[in-house]
Amino acid sequence: MSSPKMKRQNAGLLVLCALRTATLGCRGLLCQSQRFLNQTVSLSAALLDGQEYFGNAADEVLRLQQQKQARAFANKAMATMAGVGLFMVLTHSRTLELSLHARILALSQQHWVVATSDMLLMCNDIAVSRAMLLNALRSYPQQLRMLIHTRVNLGYRCGHMHAMLASATVWSPYPWICYTSGPDIYLMPPFIAKMGVLLPDAAKHGVGLIADPFSRWPGSHSTLSMDVFVIRPHALVAANATAVHISEAWLGNVELHVEAGHAATAFANATATCLATLHNPERLLFMMAKSLGLKMQPVGAHGRVNRRFRTAPRGGVWHTHNTSAVQAYLSESKKNKSSWF
Repeated sequence: MSSPKMKRQNAGLLVLCALRTATLGCRGLLCQSQRFLNQTVSLSAALLDGQEYFGNAADEVLRLQQQKQARAFANKAMATMAGVGLFMVLTHSRTLELSLHARILALSQQHWVVATSDMLLMCNDIAVSRAMLLNALRSYPQQLRMLIHTRVNLGYRCGHMHAMLASATVWSPYPWICYTSGPDIYLMPPFIAKMGVLLPDAAKHGVGLIADPFSRWPGSHSTLSMDVFVIRPHALVAANATAVHISEAWLGNVELHVEAGHAATAFANATATCLATLHNPERLLFMMAKSLGLKMQPVGAHGRVNRRFRTAPRGGVWHTHNTSAVQAYLSESKKNKSSWF
């Protein structure tokens, strides 16, 4: 019986073989990848003021809400510097953690970073119940909460970059996006407090990416953590001066028709690179930032909650599959009725 690791390696080899044998006549996976790279998705649903909107109505709610927020915060110095941002969570089959993820974020709902933000939940597993996703979405503290539910899933290695590409029409108008690669990565109050300092500073000094260094093993290639990172679309637009062009000897020249100067271009390039090389997403994020010359800043987000669940992780991000531990932490917080802000 093949181990999970062997299965992943075999799947990677199959993808590479499919790409290598694809012809310039656009057959097989190469043609599919080009289609994915030119495809963005619309909102499946939006929740606002107790009302639920679907399809085109959800898109219209997003547009109107962004206009309203821009006017409301135009005269506030903090919001003018950092803007009304977006939290984005990608999920596949980890549905149990969603409500816990929302409850942890709600601990920071009084902080301006959360209080003035919107939420986007993206699920790339069409088999997951949409009703369940909407129910989880209702638990988040933001006023505007949005859902993208799509069947397009390019797998663990390429799925993260493609999720950012596919959702670009939603996040590109925002001044900043805080991306979390799964609901099992909890954004604790210390992390939100750090964002309250880093976001205005990033806007002031032209920082395009806030992310922590990450290494799977000593001496490995330079990579950035995919647990959580913050991207500023304005910096991406400024960096993308030309259309994306890929030149690989065994692929031929593939022109990706993504609008030059659009924030999505960077993630189109990263997704295409992943499909061609199967790099880990941590490596792809680093490659994207370096190739664009983005000014980067670390978060210093990583830490652990102790076994007694009585102190927040020092760095503010808790990546765990132990839902019982998270529930215990929330119970302890409720018992002590502590206010972080």
